[in-house]
Amino acid sequence: MPEGPLYEEHELIWDDRVAAEMCIDFDASFVPTREAFRWWLGGFGFFFGLLGLVALTDPASVNPCVNKAETMPDLGLPFLPTGGSPEGGEEEEGEEEE
Repeated sequence: MPEGPLYEEHELIWDDRVAAEMCIDFDASFVPTREAFRWWLGGFGFFFGLLGLVALTDPASVNPCVNKAETMPDLGLPFLPTGGSPEGGEEEEGEEEE
């Protein structure tokens, strides 16, 4: 329990009884905003580049496992392989069989 009234920014100070410090550190105040923004965009660019590299290698084509759609029983659920129909044939919507 506090022994007296707390000041307004009391929750912003981490006091572990060794050395009180601010919870919001401003360790890199010497880095200009423009440079920090460039590093931030560079980080996003790196991960988007990594995503593009993974998309180009097409990991689904080298997956040794069997596709779920080929092994699941037909329960009438809308889980279909990409571009297929439940019967396996690729029919146009306008065509009808009699």
